[in-house]
Formats: sequence, structure tokens, C-alpha cells
Amino acid sequence: MSSSETKQLELEPIPNLEDIITPNPDSENESFSIDSEDKAVWAAKKILDAESRITHYSELAQEYKKRIDSWFQKAIKKETESSSYLKALIKPFIEAEVSKLSRSKTIHLPGVAIQLKKKPDRIDISDSDLALSFCEANHPDAVIIKKEISKSYLKDLLTKQGEIIPGSQIILGEQELYFKEED
Repeated sequence: MSSSETKQLELEPIPNLEDIITPNPDSENESFSIDSEDKAVWAAKKILDAESRITHYSELAQEYKKRIDSWFQKAIKKETESSSYLKALIKPFIEAEVSKLSRSKTIHLPGVAIQLKKKPDRIDISDSDLALSFCEANHPDAVIIKKEISKSYLKDLLTKQGEIIPGSQIILGEQELYFKEED
């Protein structure tokens, strides 16, 4: 690997995991309560700061994952090409040797066994709309119709009409706090 490739693969320093998990370990006092506007402001700002850090850590994790994926692809490219090339070279030899055998599709060589297997046939649908319309008209058994429950309609039945629907229930929404920084 050249030095320019090495420099491209270098990552910015990764922070210590403990610093990420608990960047500002605040001692929490169980007897603390919010009973004034000042304490509520302080707590809300702490919450906003924590949520901001969570967003930052999520973005940082995504960036590291992208870098790892990029490094991985570069690292295996040469190995994948080499392996594919050698497989293409050895395949005709193995096919010829297997054709000489009566039942087995495995060639045993010193230190290695090479097996020739046929992969299962598969279907590739390049234009699903075209294939679907043809099958609907000519081969209806080839078409699968999915049944799903309309959650909005079901919600209306449960809440507005008070109907009991077996296998379903309404879960009432809880009140949740939302914080937004203001100037």
C-alpha cells in the first residue's frame, strides 16, 4: 500500500469510549427536584445539550461506519480480484476432472478438496409492472394479493364507534415533553 493510500485511510483520532458514553459525568442527587422556574430552565438546557450530543454522536458514528466500509472495500478489492481470477482459471480443470467421476462432484487434491455445485435457478424480474399485468391477465395463480388492515379505519372503529375488535386494542398516547431552544 502506497503512502498516499495510507494517508487516505487514516481516520481522525477516535475519542475514548468512556468520554463518549459519559462525556460530562454529572453527579445526580436523588433528592433534587424541580420546583422553580430557574431549575426548570437549567434542566431544559441540560436536556437540549444532551439531545444535541446524541445527534452529534449519531452523526459521528455514521461517519465512522462510512469510513470503515470504505476502508473494507479498498482492503478486499485486490483479494477479491485475485480470487475471482484464479477461480476462472481453475474452473475448466475441475469441470473436466469431475466429468471423469461417476457420482462424486468433489476432487480431492493434496491438502484441499474442491467441489463443483450447481447453484439453484432464480428468477430476475426486470419490469415488475409489466410482468404483473401479464400474469394477472394470463396466469392469475402467479399473482399474490396481500391483505392488510387499515390502521386508520381500525382506529376509527375502536375510538369513535367504540367497537371491540378481537386481536386489537387502542393504546392511548402519552404526554411527552418537547424542548426547543429560544433566543
